[in-house]
Amino acid sequence: MKNRWWIGIFALVIVFSQGCSQLVIQTDSTKTEKKENDTEEAAQKAETEKEEKPPEHTEFEGRQIQDVLWQGPGLYGGDKFDEAKVKKEIDQFPEGLDAAEYYHRLLSLVAADYRPYAQFFDRYDTYMGINDPGPDGTIRLPEEREVNVLVLLDASGSMAAKVDGEIKMDLAKKSIQKFVSAMPANANVSLYAYGHKGSNSRKDKKVSCGAIEEVYELSPYQSGQFKQALGVIKPVGWTPLAAAMESAKDHLAGKTGDHVQNIVYVVSDGVETCDGDPVKAAKELNQSKIEAVVNIIGFDVDDAGQQALKSIAKAGNGTYASANSRSDLNEHFEKEKRRLIDEWYSWSARNVDELFKAEKSKVDELYAEEKNMLNLANEEEERLLKFSSYIQDKFDIKGYEINPMARERGRIVRIYVRDSARKLRIEIRDNARKARIAVRDKSRQERIDLRNN
Repeated sequence: MKNRWWIGIFALVIVFSQGCSQLVIQTDSTKTEKKENDTEEAAQKAETEKEEKPPEHTEFEGRQIQDVLWQGPGLYGGDKFDEAKVKKEIDQFPEGLDAAEYYHRLLSLVAADYRPYAQFFDRYDTYMGINDPGPDGTIRLPEEREVNVLVLLDASGSMAAKVDGEIKMDLAKKSIQKFVSAMPANANVSLYAYGHKGSNSRKDKKVSCGAIEEVYELSPYQSGQFKQALGVIKPVGWTPLAAAMESAKDHLAGKTGDHVQNIVYVVSDGVETCDGDPVKAAKELNQSKIEAVVNIIGFDVDDAGQQALKSIAKAGNGTYASANSRSDLNEHFEKEKRRLIDEWYSWSARNVDELFKAEKSKVDELYAEEKNMLNLANEEEERLLKFSSYIQDKFDIKGYEINPMARERGRIVRIYVRDSARKLRIEIRDNARKARIAVRDKSRQERIDLRNN
């Protein structure tokens, strides 16, 4: 019984102790929360007072243009201007200050914010279309097209026949070599052979129809390498024309965009013989994102073959040209050269016109920002002069002691903005002139190169 009594007393002590402990913890927690709330309220109050407090007038004592531009606005500067509040603040100025001290305090109230304009003029880009020289020192012009030309050469057995006493394949190779050598310097050229393996016998049809090979990888034209690539092509097999165009489409994947031009030239003396659908393949080449134009040159093709090849060219939004002799084939490529010359004329005119427009747009933008900053400087000066009179009446300070400081501030701001805008306009016009010269020079040189090849 005695032991039970002690056990009961011990249990009560434990319960009571736990209760006190919880009470203490709760009390401490409450104190902590209250302390945190008080701290937060004090911080908010301090932040509010900081926002409402005028900037220290010492911030506005600098009189150099860079000081003026980056000082920031006064408490009632710009759109926050409130005449009554400014006068109320002035009424609280201490007595006995000199003119400069009153002026700096006044600035802390009504100074304009020139920082956005300073950033605008300091960071303004006067670039007018010419990129930095590339690794080879060549100037790359704005909106210059990437031109990709894929030549698909039929290597079927029928290309081994003769025209005008010369093998058709040899005539085709010479004309192709001459044509690609006259392509613009920025053009990439690729050469595909199709049907150049196996033979044109039935037993080799599968091998020949699967023979589609890029023998000159898409890249700028190099005479020696291109001639070597042409040399390995032999006229032996069938005509997998559709599959060749499908390979061209896969190869041009990713070559898309407003400044990319893809052209496919098919040189063939016959129609599809590998059960493909070349009309469908040409249509997909043209109507996909690649937007390749498919031009067909039918070399010594009969009437039925011509009709079939014309359908392919039409599906590819290109042209069909019939060439039954060496002169016909050469004439076709000469026409292409003349077309390219005309395109370079158009390219030059288009880009020169765009540069004039871009120049005018930038110059107009600078005039607009110059006018806005001048208006802001004039507005600030008017306010400073107006309140200098108020300070003169209240504190017995001569107005002419403050006014010169206000006018000097306005003067250096106006000089800055006019000089900055004028300098940038000169740079823009000079850069635009150089860019137009570069465009015209490039167009002229490309036309010369085309005519000389």
